[in-house]
Amino acid sequence: MNGNKQGESQKTREGMSVLNEETGKKIFIPLENQSELTEIKIALQNIGKAINELREQEKSDLEVIQHLRRDIKDRGISLK
Repeated sequence: MNGNKQGESQKTREGMSVLNEETGKKIFIPLENQSELTEIKIALQNIGKAINELREQEKSDLEVIQHLRRDIKDRGISLK
């Protein structure tokens, strides 16, 4: 039993510590799981980029709506 525990602890020495923001504690990611962690990081970056693109599109859409409202108001058309 002790041999296995020592072997396991030696295996987990190679890896990366990551801060868990919810608990404030560090989590150790073994080396074998780091490729998955890298994939997750890339996916999160892509999600962040997509969110930013959607925010920019929303701003653009709101500007178009405001312009159309002003145009309609200037023409004296009621939207009621």
